[in-house]
Amino acid sequence: MVRLFSIKRLALAGVLAAAGLASAGTAQACDYGIDCYYKPVITYRFEHVETVRRVTVYDAYGCPQRVRKVFVEKVRVPVKTFVKVCY
Repeated sequence: MVRLFSIKRLALAGVLAAAGLASAGTAQACDYGIDCYYKPVITYRFEHVETVRRVTVYDAYGCPQRVRKVFVEKVRVPVKTFVKVCY
């Protein structure tokens, strides 16, 4: 009974040691004294948007007519991005 208990303890120690060695190989920012975080920044992107408007056009005889025309507008759209900041 004592032997079974010590084998369990030995196996547990081996698993914990393997987990400790596996995590020791990965370097993190706090290992080197550098603190990093992601700061949200608003940037802008231009998009082309089609809009339909009703405009008045005059024919060859000078008679007004209302027609639908498609206009393409350049619109500035805000985009939220994240920038890594280390200090």
